Amino acid sequence: MCGTGREALDGGGLLTPEQQANLRNYKYHGRDLSLTYKYFLSPLAEKCLIFVPKWMAPNLVTLLGLGVSFIGYLLLYTYCYDFTSHDAPRWVLPVVGAGLFIYQTLDNMDGKHARRTGSGSPLGLLFDHGCDAINCTLGTFVFATAIGVGRSLPLVAMCFANQAVPFFWATWEEYHIGEMNLPIINGPSEGMLIGVALTVGNYFTGPDFWWTPLDALFGYAPAAAILAASMIGIATTALIQTATVLAHVAKKSDGGGAAAAARALWGLSGFAASAALSAAWLSRAPAAFDAHPHAVVFLVGAVNVDLLPQQRQQGKQQLWGARRSGGGCEGWQRRRRRNTRALSTAAALFRVTLQPTHARRHDAPAAVRPGGAQQRQRQRQRRRQRPVGGKSACSVPGTDLLRMHLLRDNAHTARSALPPRLQDGTGRRSGSGARRQQLR
Repeated sequence: MCGTGREALDGGGLLTPEQQANLRNYKYHGRDLSLTYKYFLSPLAEKCLIFVPKWMAPNLVTLLGLGVSFIGYLLLYTYCYDFTSHDAPRWVLPVVGAGLFIYQTLDNMDGKHARRTGSGSPLGLLFDHGCDAINCTLGTFVFATAIGVGRSLPLVAMCFANQAVPFFWATWEEYHIGEMNLPIINGPSEGMLIGVALTVGNYFTGPDFWWTPLDALFGYAPAAAILAASMIGIATTALIQTATVLAHVAKKSDGGGAAAAARALWGLSGFAASAALSAAWLSRAPAAFDAHPHAVVFLVGAVNVDLLPQQRQQGKQQLWGARRSGGGCEGWQRRRRRNTRALSTAAALFRVTLQPTHARRHDAPAAVRPGGAQQRQRQRQRRRQRPVGGKSACSVPGTDLLRMHLLRDNAHTARSALPPRLQDGTGRRSGSGARRQQLR
């Protein structure tokens, strides 16, 4: 984070100094259990990386995907303003579906591109999740128009909940367990592919098909069955994630399971308050939605987008300021001091490496001189082993005591009794090494 980006965060009041510190320390951990992602979407993203130059920033890949998704929304705004495609050309929804698939592919590529170029950062992750939150609002228009809900406030609200609730709950779960776990069937993988199938299917079936009762569905319309299945799915997933979080915080707390569970559930209060206030406002003023449906959806979606970064900073503070340090703020400060010392030592080593060879031994700090500690230890051992005659003890195993004894009696006789290569009294071969030893 540098340049105008840092100034925007510091001066714009978006993040507090504590949140900025937590953002720099944040590490993403997650896994996607989807088989579709493992065997189709992830390999496809890997293959498409050859079209992305290495100089391109990962955030630009994310932004391009959001731009493609926004172009699809402009088509819906132009031809399908009433959340139905009756008056739109038949090519509109398939093109929107293609844009949704391109967004999904680029969203899978940005993280892989960041790891490939070594340019990943917590700020990039925050930017990626912010774009995903914006796309939840755009996805509401795609889903509602694909099944042709029209200007029905309850049906549009269900379409919005289908996008926003799973994303918020998954992010909330990550705050508390430290890992984002996507189930075997999830929105970013199967959910988007279902949206692509619905938009492309409109080209063949037409908009009237989705609200025609079918005997195969026990007299229900396909759109009603899809909405009911999606509501059951997101409710089940949210309950499982809530139970997972409560069990995790109860396990980590020291005797205060109820208080820890209450603090964890308090993280959902912003989302619940936003939903309650939006429902109360639209129930009192339904004409606002009838007159400006897109503006109302964008307004509610903007509140949801703002909730996610705020909750994310709270999650970083909780995970990195207390839990992962093992000792609250003091543990985080100890880890910061340790990292600072490590960075200082690494910088000193780097400076020493860049210096000329003849200047290293005199200018480098004692703690980072090349072989300094080991060399001093060897010198002390040699001084302790030095015999009376002034010569160092032989380093050949099995001859030390004999050589020291003979040197005390008759140095000349001892030297003649030793092997030729040891007769110089140093235990080393004669040559450049011996000459350097004599010069010292």
